[in-house]
Parts: sequence; C-alpha cells; structure tokens
Amino acid sequence: MNVCVKMVAHLPVHEVILARSLVSLVACLIPLWRLGINPLGKERRFLLMRGLAGFGSLSLYFFTLQRIPLATAVTLQYLAPLFTAVLSWKLLGEKVSYPRWGAFFVSLTGVAVATNFDPRTSWTFALLGVASALLAALAYYSISKAKDSEHPLVIVLYFPLVAIPVTGLLCLRQFRWPSGADWLWLLLTGIFTQTAQVFMTRGYMEEKIGRAAGLKYSGVLFALLWGFIIFHDTYHPGQIAGIIILILGTLGHIFFK
Repeated sequence: MNVCVKMVAHLPVHEVILARSLVSLVACLIPLWRLGINPLGKERRFLLMRGLAGFGSLSLYFFTLQRIPLATAVTLQYLAPLFTAVLSWKLLGEKVSYPRWGAFFVSLTGVAVATNFDPRTSWTFALLGVASALLAALAYYSISKAKDSEHPLVIVLYFPLVAIPVTGLLCLRQFRWPSGADWLWLLLTGIFTQTAQVFMTRGYMEEKIGRAAGLKYSGVLFALLWGFIIFHDTYHPGQIAGIIILILGTLGHIFFK
C-alpha cells in the first residue's frame, strides 16, 4: 500500500483516500449482505470513533508518505503501538510490565534517532507523523471496545462510511483526473489496504491490543527494502542505527510478553 500511495504522489491525498474507500466499501458490503449482517453494527459510538480516527490518521499518513522518504514515514507511524499501549493501560486496564515499558521507550528512542538523521524530513512532517500515530492508536482502542459484538468487516466498513462523504466534498473543490497507470495504482491501493485492514482488525480482536500493536514494527523492514529498490532512497548511518534500535525495542516488547 505504501508503495502504491507514493506512486501517485502527484495526486491530492483526498483522491487517493476516496479510491481506497470505494474499494473498501464494496469489499465490505457484499460479504456482509451475503452473511445477513447489519452493516451499521451495534456499538455505533465506538464504530464511528474508529471511522473518524482512522480517517484522520490515514489522511495525515498518506500526506507524509507522499512527501518524505518511505522508511521515515513508516517509522513515524510506528509510534502508534506506544500510544496504543498507553491507551490500553489507562482505558482498558491492561497490565504493562516494566520491561515492556522499557522496550517501548527503546523503540521511541529509535524513532527519534532515525528522524533526526534524515535531513529530508522537517519537524512539521515529523509532528504530522506523530499525530497520525496518535489517531491510529485511538482507532485501535475503538476496535478493542467493539470487538466482542461486531463482525470484523463491520468495523472496517466504518472507515469508508466516514471517508467517502468527506473526500467526496473535497474532490468537488479540487480534483485532478488520474491518467495511465494512476488508475492501476489507485485500485491496488484499495485492494492492499482492504486486505491489510481485515487482517489487522482480526488481529486486534483476537489478541490484546498492546501486544498485537508491537508486531507492526516489523513493517519497517519492508519500507527500507521497497524504498531502496523502487524509489532509490538512501539512508544515513544514523538513520539506520535508529531503525535498528527501534527493531530491538520491538523484539524486547515481544520477548517480555
């Protein structure tokens, strides 16, 4: 998904999100209709929270993804598990051991080091990435509150239910027609995102959110790989060191839980 979004960096973010949302809407409604499940669900307060927070998070994430190196944008997004653990501790009463807190702060240090050694990332983009991660954590929290009564596709559906009206209005004000391969990248963005959303939602429903969130850190390896191969991104040794610190913190988080 990250690669596809970066491939259409010349298109406005709201158009990319609209395309992603339309694919998700169809992919959710058809199976829910076949299963005879009410698509609006029961825990509508938390479902709406999931949709709003998810939309805000993805908007900021796509915005940074189109403007800074792939690995940096992804690394900033991986602050979300830290925020998720804090929310799960404060709001859900999940216990977080001292070694796990230590592992989280090691990961946070890795993010700070990696960002500091990347001159292509301003503090403005860094703060937008942090805000995206915080909103993502709020979306994960809402998933945990709705997981006992909702089908995973109902939870996923609330993202396009929120995103389509908002991005549709934005497209009325500013729209740029995709051309050529743009249509393929937009379609693939929707397909890859929908697949990832379903698996992620199922993961957060089956596992404690603090633990499940830690596994997201492994995606930085893919970001480094695709950024180097496809976009020819180069990395400062300090940035690589920061990412290694982040991964070590992740391994510690998994080891202690």
